[in-house]
Amino acid sequence: MLVRENVGSRKTAVPIVVAIPALTALHALYFDRHWATDIIGGWLAGAAIASGCAHGYEIAQARKKAPRIRPKPR
Repeated sequence: MLVRENVGSRKTAVPIVVAIPALTALHALYFDRHWATDIIGGWLAGAAIASGCAHGYEIAQARKKAPRIRPKPR
């Protein structure tokens, strides 16, 4: 969303988006806080939620740009 709104660049956003979940997962595995299947499930759930949010964002942007059709007065 930050890249789409021209707030950040793709070169900085992608490494951050990949690094945070990866480091969190490695931390959880290293300290034996979660099983690997828990982490994979969390990644899949996070990806599904992010995809849904991105889809909702795209719909909202399309509605904002679409011309409004007003009914003719009778």
